[in-house]
Amino acid sequence: MSRLFLSLFMLLLIVLVSFMLSANGVVQYLFGGTLEAMREQQLGGVITLLDNEIRGLDTAQRQQRLSEIQTMFRYEVSLLPIAEMDLSPGERQRLRAGEFVNKIHDHAEFSYHPSLVEGMAWSLQIDPTLTERDRDFLVGPLALVEKMLAAMPREQWTQAVAENARHFGIPIQLLTMQAVQDSRLLDEKQLLALRGGEIATRFSNDNLEYAFKRLLDTEQVLQIGKIEVPWVLDNAIYALIAMLALLLGTVIWLWLRPVWQDLRQLRQASEGFGQGNLATRIAVSRYSFVKSILDAFNGMASRIEQLVTSHQTLTNAVSHELRTPVSRLRFSLEMLEKTSSEMDRQRHLQAMNADIDELETMLAELLSYARMDRQHTMVQKTPLVLGQWLAEQIQRNQPDCKTISIQTDCRGLPDTQVTVMDAKLMAHALRNLLQNACRYANQQIQVVLEYHNGQHELRVEDDGDGIPEEYYDSIFDPFTRVDASRDRRSGGYGLGLAIVRQVMHMHQGSAAVGRSPLGGAQFILRW
Repeated sequence: MSRLFLSLFMLLLIVLVSFMLSANGVVQYLFGGTLEAMREQQLGGVITLLDNEIRGLDTAQRQQRLSEIQTMFRYEVSLLPIAEMDLSPGERQRLRAGEFVNKIHDHAEFSYHPSLVEGMAWSLQIDPTLTERDRDFLVGPLALVEKMLAAMPREQWTQAVAENARHFGIPIQLLTMQAVQDSRLLDEKQLLALRGGEIATRFSNDNLEYAFKRLLDTEQVLQIGKIEVPWVLDNAIYALIAMLALLLGTVIWLWLRPVWQDLRQLRQASEGFGQGNLATRIAVSRYSFVKSILDAFNGMASRIEQLVTSHQTLTNAVSHELRTPVSRLRFSLEMLEKTSSEMDRQRHLQAMNADIDELETMLAELLSYARMDRQHTMVQKTPLVLGQWLAEQIQRNQPDCKTISIQTDCRGLPDTQVTVMDAKLMAHALRNLLQNACRYANQQIQVVLEYHNGQHELRVEDDGDGIPEEYYDSIFDPFTRVDASRDRRSGGYGLGLAIVRQVMHMHQGSAAVGRSPLGGAQFILRW
């Protein structure tokens, strides 16, 4: 759960921080074209007025006129050689091609525009955004307009204003003071300022909507506007919020999709398992957020399948194994009732006792196998010296092998105590292997315990007839006997090797069988 929470939290945090850090870049990327177009519209007319002021003048006259122009403007206006401007080669190329360039130097924004003078360009240090500062921005251009109109008859003003409006890209027209008053676009205070020669402005949502300037103390008023701000700029914050919501939604969906797929697999596997398909497993990715849950399901499914299979095997096998001794007991009882000879009675009683002993032995092995089959967590590893442990086990089991010699060999084992196995369970497994070897060996049994490549290996070999290769895969299954001709007194019940395999499973190890160099069977335990 903590991994799920931390992964989602860190993912969302990275997205939010990245978005906040790049918000300006996002706005510039999305709306940069619109902003550039607005700047070009706002300053295009100003540049046209400036070019008209210097048209036909020589260098000295231009410098004098530039000095006069600078007094009209409230921001720096310069005419500079393009080659001397602090611009990149690409930006200079754009200027020479007739395009304009906006650039920030020392936290101040400059706008560069080609001039009618060859190799020269206008430089305006200005932030041409439509805010309260526009009054400063409008002072210089309106002064140039008044100067232009002052040099021509009043009846030509309307035509001159219309021609210049084309360069500004925004509505510009001449009105009378009465028309402005009737439009109710300005309040009384603004009208009073307008009559006094000041620039009157009207704003909407912090954006300049109208600007008015009374011309040359006449009743003529120059109206700029209505200035329409593109919707994407006026609602940029909503567009950014929508983008952030979409981005977060996409990130969360990409994060939840593999989780949802894993949970869907879990639901489908649970349904299949509940319908009796015990082999159902889930393919688990190493990068899954719910890997522990899926692994737990697979482990549970494997264990249940093993338990059910074991239960079915034991149920079938026990019913078969019990049938023979029970039948012999029934036969002995019937014969006991019919005989009058004391010798026959004793013989039948001995046979019955033998059958009962056989049942007790078989039940003891069944209980031992069932207990190991169901208690995988009961391994109790204790520190011991492996060489001494092996010697003790051989000494304890040697009497059962009678005349057959058991040889031992320890390789690579430490002389100190190590904690690598459950001594009691491993002794049980070794005893079963030794009993099996003693039963089929001719003269010799070899037991090897060694440690190499980080793994322990215990081998029990004999010089008997060995086990056919076709039984290598099934020899460790419960109630499996290679020689079907042998009875239970000579061949056992087929549970000893099954118990050996269970012991190795409990140690996360393996049990295998093969051909011994001595000529018989070789059983190999690794863990």
